[in-house]
Amino acid sequence: WLDDRAAESPDGAPAASMLADAAWTASVGRSHFAHRAGIAFSDAATLRGALRALASSDEAREPREPGRVAFACGDSLDASPADVRALHDAEPVARTVLDRCDEAYRAERGASLLDAMLGEEGAASDLDDPVWARAAAYAWQCALTALWASVGIRPAASSGEGVGALAAAHATGALGLDEGMRLAIEGGDGPAPSAALDADVVVEIGAASASRVAGDAVVIASPPGEAFARSVARAYEAGLDVAFEGLFAGESRSRVGLPGYPFQRRRYWLEPTRPTAPASAPA
Repeated sequence: WLDDRAAESPDGAPAASMLADAAWTASVGRSHFAHRAGIAFSDAATLRGALRALASSDEAREPREPGRVAFACGDSLDASPADVRALHDAEPVARTVLDRCDEAYRAERGASLLDAMLGEEGAASDLDDPVWARAAAYAWQCALTALWASVGIRPAASSGEGVGALAAAHATGALGLDEGMRLAIEGGDGPAPSAALDADVVVEIGAASASRVAGDAVVIASPPGEAFARSVARAYEAGLDVAFEGLFAGESRSRVGLPGYPFQRRRYWLEPTRPTAPASAPA
């Protein structure tokens, strides 16, 4: 399909919008089976190379069923101003959370938390100050939690350290966003983790450590930007039910004609059996 589209294009490469429509069709417009592979790509060359590598691989992929998901939240902000700006500008659901946290912080402190996180010149802040740092970490982790929720991934359990415990409580719905921000402005923490996370998939939110994971759970990071799509691909391969529509928030996509699943389509006919002679009646 890629080769045909390249042949039709003046410069020999399918348009970016066509590739996005292909991703939309494959993720939203198709049934999903238990044997899975997820590919994140930025252009036709990346996609073609990944598909060829997948086709030639002899790696056995075991079927995965949806399992129990847990979030592990960290105790610090692990994002640069560029990371914050990229997330704020590109992801509407994350932008809503960051803006709400900024409003709550302004109401309490009379200054902009978001300006500080974005590294705006003249922002009245110092992220080395514990109050600012805790609030920024909480806002960032809640934005990442909302981003995962936008693709249908929500935790059945969560754990966190320090201010991450507040973000963990918010992730499971035990703590409101504004209330958590106030507790992070006041220096409070959520409940301390008491046991290892019992889950099939653990999503790291922010600067989290998955050292408390029990068993052989799949551990997935939450990087912002284009790398988030790779994390979603890992979640998909782990058997989770991904709402792919969330990856295309704010976009207008169309379905395109893609090759179907390559079923072998072999026919297996039952051979007719010969009738057996009736048994003789006893004399």
